[in-house]
Amino acid sequence: MLVDPPYEQPDEFERVESALLAALKRWATGTYAVWYPLKHGPAADRFVGRMQATGVRRQLVAELHVRHADSPVGLNGSGLLVVNPPWQFDERLRPALHWLHAQLAEPGQGGAAVGWRVGE
Repeated sequence: MLVDPPYEQPDEFERVESALLAALKRWATGTYAVWYPLKHGPAADRFVGRMQATGVRRQLVAELHVRHADSPVGLNGSGLLVVNPPWQFDERLRPALHWLHAQLAEPGQGGAAVGWRVGE
């Protein structure tokens, strides 16, 4: 399931978290991908941290920054929280994100990372 809210309301991250946890209660083995914006400020980090603290297993986070994380310009990148990702998804996504970073970011700006927040 792909979750792609507009993130226009101040409580949007909290609403996404609640909806994701409710969905996991109904379909614990489903694959869930939640897109989120990376903007100036800690909202995305707080969301990922709260999800990590839930105890839900198999959480993978992938982020692509096209600007430095603290840039006040606006959208600095995109993140994806994937619960129950397919086998080897992280290994296949990592080179793709690094390639995208090289194509989209200004030299010396941003970065790309894929990592497990909660494993098996």
